[in-house]
Amino acid sequence: MRIRWTCRIHAGDGGDVELLGDVADHLNRYLEREKTHFEHQWVIADEYGCRDFADAESELTWWVDDRAWITGDGPKTIFDAAVLWLRERRVLLPGLTTLDRLVARVHDEALQRFWDTMMAKTNASQARELERLLDVPDGARFSDLERLRKGLTTASGKSMVAALGLVAEIAAFGLGRIDLSAVPHRRVVELARYGMAGKAALRRRPYARKVATLLATVVYLETKATDEALELFDVLMTTDLLARAHRQSRDDKVRRYPQLSKDAGRLAAAVAVAVLLQAGEWDGDIARLSVYIRRHLNVDGHSSFLPPALGGARPALRDPVGPPMTGTDRACPRPDSSSPLDP
Repeated sequence: MRIRWTCRIHAGDGGDVELLGDVADHLNRYLEREKTHFEHQWVIADEYGCRDFADAESELTWWVDDRAWITGDGPKTIFDAAVLWLRERRVLLPGLTTLDRLVARVHDEALQRFWDTMMAKTNASQARELERLLDVPDGARFSDLERLRKGLTTASGKSMVAALGLVAEIAAFGLGRIDLSAVPHRRVVELARYGMAGKAALRRRPYARKVATLLATVVYLETKATDEALELFDVLMTTDLLARAHRQSRDDKVRRYPQLSKDAGRLAAAVAVAVLLQAGEWDGDIARLSVYIRRHLNVDGHSSFLPPALGGARPALRDPVGPPMTGTDRACPRPDSSSPLDP
C-alpha cells in the first residue's frame, strides 16, 4: 500500500508550494517495515523513561475496578481518566482498541459485582416482596411502588394518620435494618434515584439489577416517609395545636383584663406616691395624699394623680394619732364633677 502524502509550505509571495519529494517517500517507507514503529516506541521509552503498557496493565486494571466500584462512572468517563492515569505515570499508551476493551470489561465486572452484593443482602422472601411492588393490583391504576412514591400532599389530621400508616407499611418489609455499609453510599443513592424516577424499563432489567434497585428505593422510601411524618407533625403542632392554645390564652387575658386593669391602676398610683414622697414635694405626709389616690383612677386603671383645684388651699390633714377622719373631713372639692378621672 502506498499513501500519497502532500506537504504545503507558505511561499513569500503569498502562494503555496506543494512538495511531493523526499518527505513523502520517507513517510511511505515507514510502513513498509513492520518493526519500525516498535523500534521507535523503544527509543521514546528510553528517551523519556516510559514503561511498557504490559508492565502497568495489572495496576491499571485494579485502578479501573476501584473507580467503577466507588463512583459508578460510565466506560467513556473512565476511559478518559485511564489515559490521563497512564500519561501521569509515564506509561506508553496502548492501542485504542486495547484500552477500550480493558476498561469496558473491568467496568462491567465491577457493576455486576455491585448488583450481586446488593441482592445478597436480601433473602428469598424479601426479594419476592420487592418484585411484587412492580405489579399493578386488581382494580388499581398503578403499581404499589408508584403509590409509595407519591407521598402526602396536604396537612391535616387525616394526612397524619395516612403518613403513619405509610411508615408502618414500608417498615413491614424489614429492609431498613439491612446493613449496606459494604457498598459505597453514593451508589446506593444513585440506585434509589433511578428507582424513584419511575422508569418503566425497571421491570425488564436483569434480576440482580432489578432487586438491587428496588432494595435501594425501599430503604430510601422508609427514610423519606419517616421524615415527612415528622414534618407533618411539626406543621400540625405549629398551625393547629399551638395556635389554638395561643387563642385560648389570648381569650383568658381578655377576660382577666378588667381586674388586671384595676390592680395595675392601684399599683401605678402607689408608685407615683412613692416617687413624690421621695422627691419631698408633699412634706412626707401620707394622710394628705390618701384622698387623691382613690379619686383619680379612670375606668382603664390609669392614674394621672393630679390634685384637685383648691385655689391654693390645702385639705385638712388627719392627725396620725387622733381619731379617723370623717367623710366630711376627707371631702375636697373636685375640678369637675363629670370628670372621667373619677371612679
